[in-house]
Amino acid sequence: MTIIACDIGATEIKGARYEDAIAIQTQRLRTEPERGAHHTMNQLHKLIGQLWTEEVRAIGIVSAGAINPTSGMIVGNTGTMTDWVGVSLKADIETAFGVPVHVDNDANGAMLAEFEPYRQAGIQHAVMLTLGTGVGSAVVIHGELYRGATYQVEFGHLILHPGGRPCTCGQSGCAEQYLSGRALTNRAIAEVDGAITHGSELFLAATQQNPCALAVLEEYFDDLFLYLQSLDRVYDPELFLIGGGVTDNNNLFATMLEEKRLEHCFTKPIHLARLQNRAGIQGAYLLAERG
Repeated sequence: MTIIACDIGATEIKGARYEDAIAIQTQRLRTEPERGAHHTMNQLHKLIGQLWTEEVRAIGIVSAGAINPTSGMIVGNTGTMTDWVGVSLKADIETAFGVPVHVDNDANGAMLAEFEPYRQAGIQHAVMLTLGTGVGSAVVIHGELYRGATYQVEFGHLILHPGGRPCTCGQSGCAEQYLSGRALTNRAIAEVDGAITHGSELFLAATQQNPCALAVLEEYFDDLFLYLQSLDRVYDPELFLIGGGVTDNNNLFATMLEEKRLEHCFTKPIHLARLQNRAGIQGAYLLAERG
């Protein structure tokens, strides 16, 4: 079956056309969310059009924001997308392209893709974090995605430091303001000697034993494990999965994660996402393929 899968993030929209479970064509477009939801939807239409063939039988879409997967409507916003609440993704794309459309939150999509081998191995309970532009979260309980009563299971907006940094959601001290890739980069720019413009440069500086870079990462991982300890007490999963841009192709992240796990006496297994930035697309494909 031919399926188009799309992953809408705050930085870019990624898409792929699958033929019999194999991605044979991919496309990317800038999201530019600051230009509003109408522009984002135009970008999505454009990307799907670039991938479209008459053989397409379904479309899967994952997106930032809280999403009702039945209606396909954005019902809550984490602050990374402008005017996104109230957008009817499912209805809009089904009307435009005339095929069934299946929609869910991007972290849920990533969890579907990343959790599959663990599901096959008999794992029933897991928590996933995606550390990217924001902090995404997904939970599997008894082998099924847990979405909550209003589809707003958002670990990124749990308070990590009361009275701390202002967040786009209106609170102060949210985990997203300390653990996201954006937050890490902003701190590196402010505190590390040298021109730091991206998180990857921070990790490179740390491998070169830059003391300021190492201090920033030490505090980052201490915050991460404070956060994980709280989540473990609430959900008691069999394992944690961590993905997102902060972790991509990052040996130092994996090394420090294990060192800090031991330091904090954290006993639950933590696995880095194997699909990295392909997880959202693969999850979108699985949404459409499973119907």
